[in-house]
Parts: sequence; C-alpha cells; structure tokens
Amino acid sequence: MGTIRKTKYNFYQADVLDFEGKRIRKNFKLKADAQAYINMIEKIKYESKLVGLNLMRKRKDIFEAIEEAIQSKLRLRERSIKKYTNVYKQFENFVISQKIHYIDEFLPEHATQFYNLLLSTNAAPKTINFYLMTIKAMFTELVNMDLLTRNPFSHIKQLPNRHKTLNERQEDYFTEDEIRALFNINIPEIYKRPLLALYLTGMRFEELSSLEWDDIDLTKNLITIRTDGEFKAKTITSERDIPISKALKNILVGYEKKCDFVFPSVQNKKLSERTLLTAIKRYSKEAGIRKNATLHKLRHTFSSHLTMGGVNYEIKRYLLGHKPETMTDRYTKIDPSKLHSQLDCLDNILKLSDNTVTKEWQW
Repeated sequence: MGTIRKTKYNFYQADVLDFEGKRIRKNFKLKADAQAYINMIEKIKYESKLVGLNLMRKRKDIFEAIEEAIQSKLRLRERSIKKYTNVYKQFENFVISQKIHYIDEFLPEHATQFYNLLLSTNAAPKTINFYLMTIKAMFTELVNMDLLTRNPFSHIKQLPNRHKTLNERQEDYFTEDEIRALFNINIPEIYKRPLLALYLTGMRFEELSSLEWDDIDLTKNLITIRTDGEFKAKTITSERDIPISKALKNILVGYEKKCDFVFPSVQNKKLSERTLLTAIKRYSKEAGIRKNATLHKLRHTFSSHLTMGGVNYEIKRYLLGHKPETMTDRYTKIDPSKLHSQLDCLDNILKLSDNTVTKEWQW
C-alpha cells in the first residue's frame, strides 16, 4: 500500500509502487486526490494479479479499442475512412465526457445516453443508424474476442427509415426525357464522356475517375473494376466486370488516349469529383432540369432505367456492385460476358428524340 506525505510546499505526495514494481511519486493539492491515485494504482495491481491467475478477464482500455477500430478501416477508400473515423472520434468525445476508461465500464445506460444524444441532433435516420451500426459492431468484435460478456448496445434498435413520397422518389433519378435533354445540349466532350459513362455503367465516381485503359477490354467489351494500386473498391463485392454497351464502345473507340486514365481532367490528370459535379449542375440547368443534379443521381438513374427496361434484381445488383442480401444472392453467379443485351435499353433511351422518333445518336 502506498503512503502520503505533506511536502514543505503544502502539496500531498503519493508514493506507491506500480504493478511492475516501479516507484511512482506524484504531488496533489488535496490529500483526497492523492489517496484516490494510490487506490487506483492498487486496484490495477490487484486486477493484474487476478488476470495472471486466470481469475479475471483482462480489462481493455476503451480508447485503445477505439483506435484499433479506426485502424481496421484503413483498408477502405479514403472517403470511407474519413466517414468511419468521424464516427469513432464523436464516440470518443462522448466516452471522455462520461469519464469512462475501460470497455467494461461502458454500460447499457451509457449506450442509451449516446442514442438519445444522436436523436437530439435531428440527424436523418440513415445517419443515426450508421453511427449505431458502427459503434455496435466495435463492441460486437470485443465480445467475440472474449473481452466483454455482452454488447452494451444490444438493446438499441435502429430507427425505421421513412418511406419517401412519390415526388421524393422521382427526385432520386432522371427520367428518360431528362436524360435525353441533358445529353442533347452542347456539353464539352471532356465532361460529356464521363457523364455518359456514369449513366451507361452505373459506376461510382471513384470507380470511373480511377479507371485506366488497362481496365478496358474492347475485345470482350468489358470494364474491370478491381482493387489495384491506389484504387480501393468500396467492398469486395464492388469488384466486378461491367459490360460495355454499344453507345459506350463508340465513346471509347473514338477516344484519344492522352494518359493512363480513361476519363482524365483537362490537365490529363485524375478527374476531380468537384469539377464534374459543377459540370452536371451547370448543364442540367441549361437542359431545363429542375431537379438537384448530382453525379450519384446518374447511378440511381442507371438502376431505375434498367428496372423499367425489364432487367431483373440479381443482374442489377451485380452491375451496381451491391452486397448480396440473401443466401440465394450469394449462390447466384452472374456471367458479365452475357449481359450486353441487358444494357440495350439505355442505348435506346439515348437514341430517342423527345417525340419518340428514332434518330442516330451523335457522339
């Protein structure tokens, strides 16, 4: 047991041996604080002894657990890393406010407080659910590692997502008329080609901007999406082969290769998302489209138009690189080399004029 002595400067000095036998001396203004410090060291020593005798589970520092959770996400794309890190840091701030040091000190009551704090922000259910899913998964991993007996978030349920109205659902994608209007106006080729490619493939922007000519097979008419070099696929199931439609092939065959990137910037470097986003907002406005134009809306449009064209769910899921939701999805294998005809409906939309008379599309 440690001792306390009063120094000539009226401080209370705690003198104690840590669990390694190393002497620690620390000054406090109050005797109660010095005693509390000694008690803490003695508690750590006692618990370490019990752990050594296999009579107690080793206590895990909660900040160490949070840091390990952040490290586990570093294999993801940069945007995803920032998204997860922000969640963990917000959770860390909450833990600090509750003066929690070990994972077993985080109780279901704390989980409820954290949940209520999220609700008080008036954030969208999707955002709150992402926070809950992320932190709950961290504690689940700690339970799996036998560092906890129970997940403190096990009683917290995710919020139900509000169903969108018909008008809101129509805002999520461009109609056939809007797509034709957009690509019928005079858009500089440096912007028109990548915008068309997003619509004709359903690719995420990062997939498109990272696409290199080595990823294009104009013999088999396939685009290969793989984690390679600096590019990281969003998930394992995001890796896929996308069929090249006839319209897209016309773009690629007639394209002058100025650098490794298929759709480069004006400076022949990697295309910036902000640059292309600015372009689609400008030209959709010129086309008379009143909807909020985003690059991701082209991905929604790809999916919506395929559905309207009769493409089934399994093929759509594969083309979009979505994670299988059921065991049947996991067992279902898709051959991308046989999917080219599935994209004809998109080519046909681009070839129709506003009065539905077929015309030759000018690339």
